[in-house]
Amino acid sequence: MDHPKTLAIHRYWTELRGARAAPTRSEVDPRRIAEALDSMFILEATREGGFRFRLAGTALCDLMGMEARGMVVETLMTDAHGAEIAELARRVLATPGVGLMRVRGDDAEGEEWSGEALLLPLRSEFGDLDRVMGCVAMFGATRRRRPAGPLRLRCLGARLDTIEAGESGPAAPRARARPFEAEPTATGGFGETGVLLTPDL
Repeated sequence: MDHPKTLAIHRYWTELRGARAAPTRSEVDPRRIAEALDSMFILEATREGGFRFRLAGTALCDLMGMEARGMVVETLMTDAHGAEIAELARRVLATPGVGLMRVRGDDAEGEEWSGEALLLPLRSEFGDLDRVMGCVAMFGATRRRRPAGPLRLRCLGARLDTIEAGESGPAAPRARARPFEAEPTATGGFGETGVLLTPDL
């Protein structure tokens, strides 16, 4: 985890979580994460087993070239890599764990951008573990210089760190989950497999 925005979101989520597996959606106060709010999102698990954007920051919507709310999470990725982020979101809730994905994509002007996506479990107001909070942050993006949307991302690899219930503070989560594989997909043309979610990002 390297981007200031993903670090800020993770730090805030860790403070909210305390010794629990995950905080609740109602505890999230956007004013506490103003520096990363434009790249933040909240996903909701659907009855069909997928995920849709409930909330999405303005920078994320600009990146996607559309209003993201209501769209399936696969919309963020290229067709060949959509399954990776949906699978990571499922693992984040099922484990539960902290998911981190390295991404890359070409914007509408042909410029290549790299970044990372952070996925964190949230509980609904009813106590169900069925929300995912996180952000997508691109390295080198500023208010004056940012990707020209629409941009669709490719997965370079991802990891899932298991949350240890009863632990809190910046050091948690500690235990690292084993690497796992999604369904085989195309490489995206840049030598990235986009399949093996590795633990060494």
